[in-house]
Amino acid sequence: MKNKEQVTTTSEPGSTLEAENVVTRKADRRKHQVKFGIDPEELEYAPKIEKLFSQALGGVPEVIRIMRFSTKPIIKEFLATYDKATDEQHKKIPLEGFALAAKVNPQDLSEAMMECLRQYTLNQIAVMGLTRHRWVMKARLAAAREYKGVRDRNAIDSMLGLSGKKQQVETLNEMEEIAADAPPPEEAAAPIEQEDDPDLDVMFPRLSTTQKTLSDKPAGEFPV
Repeated sequence: MKNKEQVTTTSEPGSTLEAENVVTRKADRRKHQVKFGIDPEELEYAPKIEKLFSQALGGVPEVIRIMRFSTKPIIKEFLATYDKATDEQHKKIPLEGFALAAKVNPQDLSEAMMECLRQYTLNQIAVMGLTRHRWVMKARLAAAREYKGVRDRNAIDSMLGLSGKKQQVETLNEMEEIAADAPPPEEAAAPIEQEDDPDLDVMFPRLSTTQKTLSDKPAGEFPV
């Protein structure tokens, strides 16, 4: 019964024992901060970037892992200091504390971390897109052959650099068909020479012949 009463007392919020535990934990964190060269007063008023990045998927450890891809000087300076800490200090000191220990502005560090996360996400999307692009193109080419595949055909033309040109080829198959139907150069038909047709010359005389005939006739022979 006594143990049960003791458990109940320690679990009550606002109890004296709970207040003592809060003070003890705060003193413990302060001890680690001072030992690591951090001014607790300065840390008290620093931007709370730990609270912000703890919301990331995977928490702060995942953010730290992604930060290692960065080449920004401020990130490298922060990580050089962060890596000197023990696992216990990582639990007791927030990210803004390590920023102050590394002599970098926590707000500037926060912006660099956001850019780092953004670039990493874009790279992830690019890798997924590039490694799966052949299947996407296969589906797009199939859709481009359909009657309603205008957008897919235009997208393929744009990707191949054919957009806006007077002579566009919609598919490579069309090019192959044109090449297959064309006769070899040596077998190409020679141009057909048109011979004069006597009957046609009489029915429809050439303009030069008509002009010559009119000029040779006397003036009185033309009907008025």
